[in-house]
Amino acid sequence: MRRKWPWVLALIVVAGTLVAIQHVWPLPDHVAARVDSEEITVEALDVFVAAARRRQEDADRESVLKGLLENRLLADADMPKAEQETPSRVGYDRNTRLEQQLFRLIRSAYTEPLNRAMRDSGAIDSLAFLTAPMALDRNLLAPMLLLDQKLYSTMTQQQKDAAQQFVLARYRFRGSQEEQALTLWDLYRRQNMQLKVQMHSLNLDFIREAVKQQLTTAFVLDWFEHSSGLSDESRQIVRRCVEDALLREARLQEMGLLQDIHDDNPQLRAGGSGHRRRSGSLLSRPQGGIHPCGKGACLPHPPG
Repeated sequence: MRRKWPWVLALIVVAGTLVAIQHVWPLPDHVAARVDSEEITVEALDVFVAAARRRQEDADRESVLKGLLENRLLADADMPKAEQETPSRVGYDRNTRLEQQLFRLIRSAYTEPLNRAMRDSGAIDSLAFLTAPMALDRNLLAPMLLLDQKLYSTMTQQQKDAAQQFVLARYRFRGSQEEQALTLWDLYRRQNMQLKVQMHSLNLDFIREAVKQQLTTAFVLDWFEHSSGLSDESRQIVRRCVEDALLREARLQEMGLLQDIHDDNPQLRAGGSGHRRRSGSLLSRPQGGIHPCGKGACLPHPPG
């Protein structure tokens, strides 16, 4: 319990800092907020506002900005090394989670332009961008994916080395773009343990769908880089804000502040108290709308 006190104090400091951060110095017109020397530009904020309004039409800019600022301040807060986010052996790795959340944010904020870009490309789905048939051959894949279940639950180093050299799919989104390659390792490392089991079982239908999803993600991220109209600075800020939200979520998870309370207490229920009454607290888990932990303003769920 004692190790969490510095974090509780950090959260309290954040609450006070947010009040002052937007009212100290006048900012240039293109800057929405500045934390120390790091800025959130207006056009970067617009991305999060657009995504938030896909879920909640009346989402206001101030609430979205507040969520981004909370994330930034908590991401900068000191924490013991033992509490740093560690790679998951069961879930998705950090880079994959960042890629997934950035994809969802962009898809939510730019739904119409992305749909228009897909129509203009003439592609029915992302597999239409393939420049050669996928290498879905059981005999070729088996040496890299089949495991000795008694000894391993994931690829050996030798299998990993081979998978990094095995090109599963080649694709191109634009005529001016160089041909891109998706290796077996590129696909494998992006799966959680449950989905890796499908690959180890040589489920070719699953692998095909996983390739399709990865090409969809790559298409959205490529469009964001080259066709969104955002400056390099604003695109970097958007990525940093998504990283901030993931880091905040990991840190609050470590503190137990994102966990649902499963133990039932009839007395508290009868009194109408309990953790749900703290919905206005910085330490609480906000219900719906703009979620300063990232589930809403910062990491929107995709529409539909």
